[in-house]
Amino acid sequence: MNINQQIIDGLHSPEELEKLYREHKKEFCDFFNSNTEYSDSELFKFWKVRLAAETSHSRHKVLKSDIIFVILVSVFSGLLLKLPDFFAQLDRNSFYLRNLSLILFNALIYYAFWQNKLFAKRELVGYTISIAALAVYVNLLPVTKSDSVQLALLHLPVLLWYLFGWVMVSFEWKNLNQRMNYIRFSGEFLVMTGLIMIGGGLLTAISINMFSAIGMNIENFWMEYVVIFGGAALPVVSVFLINIYPDITGKITPVLARIFSPLAMITLAVYLVFLLLSGNSNIMKDRNLLIILNIILFAVLVLVLFSISEIDKSKKKNAGVFVLFLLTLLAILVDVVAITAIISRLFNGFTPNRTVVLGFNVLIFINLIILLRKLFRSFFHPETLEEVELSIARYLNVYFLWTLIVVFVLPVLFSFR
Repeated sequence: MNINQQIIDGLHSPEELEKLYREHKKEFCDFFNSNTEYSDSELFKFWKVRLAAETSHSRHKVLKSDIIFVILVSVFSGLLLKLPDFFAQLDRNSFYLRNLSLILFNALIYYAFWQNKLFAKRELVGYTISIAALAVYVNLLPVTKSDSVQLALLHLPVLLWYLFGWVMVSFEWKNLNQRMNYIRFSGEFLVMTGLIMIGGGLLTAISINMFSAIGMNIENFWMEYVVIFGGAALPVVSVFLINIYPDITGKITPVLARIFSPLAMITLAVYLVFLLLSGNSNIMKDRNLLIILNIILFAVLVLVLFSISEIDKSKKKNAGVFVLFLLTLLAILVDVVAITAIISRLFNGFTPNRTVVLGFNVLIFINLIILLRKLFRSFFHPETLEEVELSIARYLNVYFLWTLIVVFVLPVLFSFR
């Protein structure tokens, strides 16, 4: 029995909840932060108040040391991003293509070590050696006119996202609940980062125009220093703010997903009808259309995942589950169109692009089929809704293996062309 079900079963036993809190503190806190459907329980209300008080108290303890670390790691990342300015022989475009994700994720991962107090020498040294080896590999790849290398570099942030996840869950990757917490955190991270970027964009526009009004042109300085160092700090600051104010993004993300799920279902249904009835022969040839279809499929997975936490798990034949079922079914139909288009292009031979797109679509097709089956069962048995989330967590291993193949095997397989 997983920890969430144990907490639910223990909502009538103060002793059992106290025991679970002491043995599984992080998972226990995550449950009470992300659930509201048990608010009728007096014990649930009590633990919400108690955990909120503890969270408030812990903020004051972490602020001083964390702020110093955030500043240090942000400045260091900013200096790394300025390397093309310090060394003229470095090509700016090539440098950022190869190293931007490495620099930003490296800052995040070291901050995760700090945040989780993972100071064991073995883990830190192991990660440092791994990231150094990865940096050497990436910078030795021949980028010029090489689709396979370009694809490897595009998948590099995904590989780094996995590395970040391992550290964030304190290397407990086999724990599916920990994986789910990390996936939810990733959604919260995107929301927080987006909010900060909007604020940063407004600040940039206002500042440049204010100084321009008094005859001072600060645009070059602002872009070269404020934007560069601000961008380097952005990911770490986002994680820092999520840790201080976990309730903000934790509530926004599932609500947004629940709002957009029915809208996405309607849009996808209309789009699929027009796509099939348009008589457009370019469906089988248009690369941009295939990219759009793949983005749609990924978006559906995200919406399904983050909508589930807002669904009442005690109600049979829930309309929310039915919407997610239809959304997943429509995504499968879109994926069939995409796979058909890719296979038709394979008659002209395999290329790195076709291989990667076909592989991704086959993997996501299998994932969607699994989700559809789980959602259908959950419609009649809501207690199995958590299994939908766990199936996504399990399938992360498949995507990770595919990412490793694209980053390390694909360039060699196609002789770096």
